[in-house]
Amino acid sequence: MGYNTGNNGGGKLVAFKLKTKDVEKPYFEGKTKVGEKWEVIEDKPTNIEGNLVKVVLDTGEFDGSEYDIVNLYLQDFEGTGETYLLDLRLNFTTRSLFNSLLSLEKFDNLKISTYLTKLNDQGKSYPAITLRAGDEKVPWKYSKNETPATKTVTVNKKKQTDTADLDAFYVAKLTEFAEVVNSTPKTPITKKVVAEKAVDVSSGQTDDSSEENSEIPF
Repeated sequence: MGYNTGNNGGGKLVAFKLKTKDVEKPYFEGKTKVGEKWEVIEDKPTNIEGNLVKVVLDTGEFDGSEYDIVNLYLQDFEGTGETYLLDLRLNFTTRSLFNSLLSLEKFDNLKISTYLTKLNDQGKSYPAITLRAGDEKVPWKYSKNETPATKTVTVNKKKQTDTADLDAFYVAKLTEFAEVVNSTPKTPITKKVVAEKAVDVSSGQTDDSSEENSEIPF
């Protein structure tokens, strides 16, 4: 794929976050480190492709409430030497992607895409994410009947959807999934020729991912 091959002085890790608010269509906003600063890349991709090499679960906090985060590391299989980090919050939009990820038995040649759904009966569309392995769309691992139901609760006289049980289910399943992915031998990838020499990046450790994980720029 290739978003930052070093020509602009940046690093080999490109961190992406799903952008859905105040935009016409959803896309992945990317940042890469240039010197000591993280800078937004010009591209606004709707697809991220690569071999899934690492999964890390984390938590964040907003307005006093904690939420779950799933970090997906994909290594570019075109030989650019880049690693793509998708920093995804566990929510209504991403749950479908995570359900599909749980179906995977092999982790190479993946394509994660974001798009707008078709208009519903109320004339509204919503951001969504889909997963493909090669040319095949990856189905869900669990049907709706196999996952905990959400609850309707009243907070300050306003009805809200309580997804705590559903989120806990996915965190547990994704934790198991992460252990499998992280312990699976990685497919060797040979970097494209740079300065008349090809560099092998088949060690199984993603480029720069471990040292950059503590300073994700979002």
